[in-house]
Order: sequence, then structure tokens, then C-alpha cells
Amino acid sequence: MTVWQAKPTVVLAVVVRSEASLKSYGSNVDLLLRPDSAIFVVHTTSGFLITYSLATDPESRVYKPHFLSHTNIQRRKQSHWGGPGHVAPEQIMWGPGEGPGVRDVSVRFRMVIKVDAGIESALALDEELVVATRKPAAVQCIRWTPDSSGSQTSTELLSRMAWVDKKVTITEMTHDRPMNLSTWITSDGKAYAVQRTPNGQPNGENGELDPKKLFKGHCFHNPQGENGHAKRAVINARFSLIAVGCADGSIQVDFGVSGHLKLFS
Repeated sequence: MTVWQAKPTVVLAVVVRSEASLKSYGSNVDLLLRPDSAIFVVHTTSGFLITYSLATDPESRVYKPHFLSHTNIQRRKQSHWGGPGHVAPEQIMWGPGEGPGVRDVSVRFRMVIKVDAGIESALALDEELVVATRKPAAVQCIRWTPDSSGSQTSTELLSRMAWVDKKVTITEMTHDRPMNLSTWITSDGKAYAVQRTPNGQPNGENGELDPKKLFKGHCFHNPQGENGHAKRAVINARFSLIAVGCADGSIQVDFGVSGHLKLFS
């Protein structure tokens, strides 16, 4: 895992897993990044989530260019607005990315999380990790820090979600932070628009909130054949649309995202 700085383009930190780590936890499959960039999560082939924390000091620099006064150094005058005789002194004008220098960044190992049910897909959100498991088909929410009761994990089986078809698994998930909306692709090729419900959902029997109901959603892509099976979905918050890539190579665009959100309110 390599952490880069864009300007100037330079490597800030590198993490190389040992042979023992690869043997114990498996090879890297995916890399997740929490929205604040403070935590990295490596998803491995053996169903582990290896977490790392990113520590940085905004004021510290490991390298910053410094130009001494010398006749060979090219200088330019800054534009100066004023009357005659008011000329700004000559100063070095930094080029793109030259001024800030290279930040001091370190990556530290945090913990290893074992998901016995197997990992199909995962998302790193502000408050938690959302993991779609294989057997049983379920969605686990793993908080970065325990809640007030000390609990850190909550799970909901797909078979208990009335709006999801039975006997399917989630194969792929994406999340859009501005819209607070996720998409789920299931093994039967359908696509769902989904939102997290931290306080639970009303129980159909008495109307009381059921804290075990973690999500609410709506199927917006129902294929008529295997060629139309959804493989990937992405959200465009600016235009309130979702694009779905299908098995036959076509891309279907759904402009009804705002309508789906009304169903969630």
C-alpha cells in the first residue's frame, strides 16, 4: 500500500505486508478508505479486514525547498499596485506544488478483523464498516468505535429484509456520501437503492421501531434476462441519477433517484 501526495508528486508512506502476513491472512483483494482518510482497510482473500491508521501533522514537513540568494537563481517581480516609486521587492515565485513541500505522514497498523461468514463486498463509511457476507447472506455494520452500550457490531440477514428477494447474496456495493445513498447489486442481477437506518425501522405488527432492521431500500433495476443482469452501479449526486452497467455491456441510466428517496422518507 502506497500513500501519495499530488503536489509535488511524491510517495509519503509505504506499507509492505510480510510473507507471514500473506500466509496468515491472504493476499490483498481491495483497499477501502474512510471518508476522512484517517483509516485504511485492506480486504484479503481469506476473509480478513486489516486496518491501518494514517497519522499526519499539517505543520510538519520532511522536505521543503529553500533557495539561497544567488545571482544564478531566476527571480520574478510580483505585481504591485501603487503610485510611482512604490515598487515591490523582488521575491521568488513558487511554481505549482513547490511551496508547501512534502508532508510528514506515517501509516500504523491498527487491528485485524476476521469475518467468518466470508466477504462479498465492503464499504468504509464515516461511522462504520459495512460488510456484505456470503454464508449466511447478511450485512454487518462494524463501528470504528463501540457505541454507548459497548457494542461494536450489528447484523441483519438478507432473508429478513422484506424488500430483497430471497436466496440471494450481495455481490457489490457502492456509496455516495452527498446523497447518503448506497447501491447494492445482488446475485440475481437486481440493483437496489439503499439507505442506512441507525434507529431501526417500524415493526409491521405494532409500529414500534425495530433496532434490528438496519436498512431500507428499493429495487430500481429488475432485469428480464441474464444479459440485463446488473454488474456495477454508480451514483451521480449532481444530476440525481444512477448508472447501471449490465452483463451485455450496456449502461442503463435511472433518473428516478429523487423518487426513490421520497419512498425512504
